[in-house]
Order: sequence, then structure tokens, then C-alpha cells
Amino acid sequence: MGKEKEAEFYTGKGYMEKAIKRYWPIYQETFMAVKEARCGRVIEFGCGVGVLAKMLYDEGFTNYLGIDFSSDMIRLAKSRAPQQCFLQLDLRESIKGFCTGSPCFICLETLEHIKNDLQVLDNIPSGATVIFSVPTYNFKAHVRYFKTKEEVIDRYSISIEIKECKLISKIWVCKGVKK
Repeated sequence: MGKEKEAEFYTGKGYMEKAIKRYWPIYQETFMAVKEARCGRVIEFGCGVGVLAKMLYDEGFTNYLGIDFSSDMIRLAKSRAPQQCFLQLDLRESIKGFCTGSPCFICLETLEHIKNDLQVLDNIPSGATVIFSVPTYNFKAHVRYFKTKEEVIDRYSISIEIKECKLISKIWVCKGVKK
């Protein structure tokens, strides 16, 4: 098992461009879930280089806030989707002031990197739609991973009423409602 990494870890050696290709099916699944949920606003925790932000904008969805702890990721996201709104912030800090407009919360390939992941989910208001993903495999920057759907549900059902959780490309993609 790995440990939490600093922001610089994720910006080196083309890390994000490789990740975009690998995670494309997860982005597509998430995009469809956002459309189905008829979200008034999307708040993405761990927005990275802004791939989902760009997908949403290209389909006319502009009420978006992307949050990442890396200034480099925010800079890259702004260059990929300059029409969207981005904020550099540690997700363990309170973001409740940004939670207006019936938001859906997206957290793709982020929770497994954060030691206090449940603290991050505490920032989401009750009743909000939540779409998140977590991996089935170990990696040097993962503080946890989940071999089974039951493990995912056991960890996150304390905070989220999980309605669906399916495996896509070795990643659990889950949808639910914040308790």
C-alpha cells in the first residue's frame, strides 16, 4: 500500500495524459450519470487537468466548479476548459460555501489518494447526488484500494446511500445520495 503524495507527484512525466486515456470510459460513464441526474451544478473534487470539465462544457453544461489541491493541475484545467470555474483547495477543508444550486458531486480517482477520505465526503450536503470512483488495484500513491464491491460499500455507505456500483476498467464507479 502506498501513502499520500504531494501535488508535484501528479504533474511529472506525463502522468495525467496517460491517466486521461486510461480513465476515458470512467469519464464517459460519469458524464452520462450527470446528464441523467439533471444536476443543477457540478462540483468536482480532484478535477485534475479538467477533462470532465471540458466534456461538460462541450455539451452545454457550464455550471461547474473544479477543485484540486495542485496549482499545476488547476493551471492545466484552466487551459483545457477556460470557460469553467476552478479553485485550488485542499479537499479536507470546508467547501460548504460553494455548495449552492442543487449540486452533484463528482470524485473520480481521488478518494484512494487521501488518508482522511471520509472527512472529504463530510463536506457534501445531505441529499446531494454523488458519483465517485475508486480502484481495484494497489499503486504507490494509493492509501487504499478495493478488490470487491462489498469493500467499497462497507467503507462509503456510512456517508453515501450507494444506489449503483459497477466495475469499469478495474475501477469501481459508484452513484448515490449523500446521507
